Amino acid sequence: MMMMQHNDEYLTRDLGEAACLLTLDHRLHGIAWKDNFAYFRFGDPTVCEQLKQQYFFGSLQLSARHFYDNLRTLKRQLYQNEQKGGSYVQSKKPRP
Repeated sequence: MMMMQHNDEYLTRDLGEAACLLTLDHRLHGIAWKDNFAYFRFGDPTVCEQLKQQYFFGSLQLSARHFYDNLRTLKRQLYQNEQKGGSYVQSKKPRP
């Protein structure tokens, strides 16, 4: 999956990874759009990179219910943002 680091932010296009980070209480700084792709923006890139490795190797333990709730929240934000023309969106912290 596509991941980028920009300054002190961690950026990912992976919806599941973003939902996982939210479930683990990492604050979503917003969603940035570039070339019709959404990038989820998080702080603390070092920690996010470590969690990404655990996520992709299947070694993270988290609440399936909270993961699903955060996945739905992100999908809703993507859809709402798409309707606005795909520009930057500042997000609220989703439910843990």
